[in-house]
Amino acid sequence: MSLSTKAFLLNFLSSAGFFLGFRFGLPYLLALEPLWTAVAAGVLAILLAPKFLITPDRKNPKLVMRWFFSKKQ
Repeated sequence: MSLSTKAFLLNFLSSAGFFLGFRFGLPYLLALEPLWTAVAAGVLAILLAPKFLITPDRKNPKLVMRWFFSKKQ
């Protein structure tokens, strides 16, 4: 499996996990209609889910994670 495929799958799984967590967790905190709960969960998942990137080094490309809460970028 190539690094770009791994990065794509990890991005999808992390975004889906955050979306589902927010989608089913927000109704316990906020009294919103189901449509707005899904929209809020989508926006939060886009902003807070970690991003997996490939370094542009041609000789030794690496898979790195960039996240809103990590200091090192």
